[in-house]
Amino acid sequence: MENQKIKDYPRPVLITGHRNPDVDSIMSAYALAAFKRAQGYTNVTPICPGLMPERSAWIFKKFNLKPPQCRNDVYIRTADIMRKNCVKIPSSLSLFEAVKILKESGQPALPVVDPDDSYLGMMSPLSLLSDLLNIGENSEGKSLTGRTITTSVSMIKQVLQAEILSGEPEEKLCNFDVFVAAMSPEFFEKHLNTRSKDGNELAIIVGDRPEIHLRVLQNRVRLLIITGSCPVESSVIELAKVKNVIILRTECDSATVIRRLKFSSPAANAFLNKSVIQLAPDDMVHEIRNMILSSSDEVFPVCTGNGKLMGTISKRAFSERPPFDMILVDHNEITQGIHGLEEIPVIEVVDHHRIGMKPTAEPVKFTADIVGSTISAVTSSAPTRCVASTIIVSVIKMIMNLYSPVSVPDALANVSSKVTA
Repeated sequence: MENQKIKDYPRPVLITGHRNPDVDSIMSAYALAAFKRAQGYTNVTPICPGLMPERSAWIFKKFNLKPPQCRNDVYIRTADIMRKNCVKIPSSLSLFEAVKILKESGQPALPVVDPDDSYLGMMSPLSLLSDLLNIGENSEGKSLTGRTITTSVSMIKQVLQAEILSGEPEEKLCNFDVFVAAMSPEFFEKHLNTRSKDGNELAIIVGDRPEIHLRVLQNRVRLLIITGSCPVESSVIELAKVKNVIILRTECDSATVIRRLKFSSPAANAFLNKSVIQLAPDDMVHEIRNMILSSSDEVFPVCTGNGKLMGTISKRAFSERPPFDMILVDHNEITQGIHGLEEIPVIEVVDHHRIGMKPTAEPVKFTADIVGSTISAVTSSAPTRCVASTIIVSVIKMIMNLYSPVSVPDALANVSSKVTA
């Protein structure tokens, strides 16, 4: 009957023989994988546990077939369960936009990275709250509650959705001391001179107060922000151009401007959690599971040796089902299998040995026969002439080397028709 397309397995499947593999073990895995693919499965992969024996390598070379990948173990590594296409926050993005991305992602934390994907830290609601609660320690500093902000005119313009009346929206980052002109002109000027810091630029927030507009332009002001879309006299704009003062006008009121200005800083300047455990792609999950589950963090970065972000892993992933399943050939006891097999669910077995398999949590397809080799049990599944030829050669090699009492008539009869076709 003609093979029909069958739905793939829910997860990738590895087909493997026993440790210290012989011809029977390797060829059985290869032939069964070829049969599965002919049935329509695309996510099956044969592997060789350990080094490929010379006799098996000769067969693959003889028929110009790609041999199975050699693996020393199937332990799950962080690279197997990490989210490769994770959402990340560019360090140059404004904190205002970064918070939007964090909220829309639905993740408890997101990594912040430089343009070259260098990992800087994790941003989370808790890290932002830590910055907000930094009131007593640094109320005049660069925390979200301080007076000073590190940003650029361009980022301020974007966050406030402002129009520019004078000057150019500079991209250069600098420190701004922010003041709100809510006092009389005389008192405000005195307040400005006593509270501003040397070396920092001045940014003034003011509404519809022409007398303040002209007064502040006499000081070393760099940025004047007009709130509520209030009108600005042409004389003020002309004087600002002469004084090289940038004027932005926004629809936001003064309270909104104050809040948003703090979030105009780049994400790289935010309070990031840099104490989160960094994982390497080759870390074995069974070795780090307890450490991760006992951590207070929920999301962990996976980085290369030089600090480049590769992906993220949630704590939940360490308690979920492994990302792939196993099919065993020529053995069924875990102690005879490839290292790490005890962690992976076995969904099928094809064997000719005694049954010593431990109880399984789910039903398993088990094919066992009283034959001299496993290759005899899979001969009827040879999908192509080339695979059938490798089976015949495998059987002959085992007979010549007196490996086991192979059921020659059954093994050869099942595949000879495909070789001679």
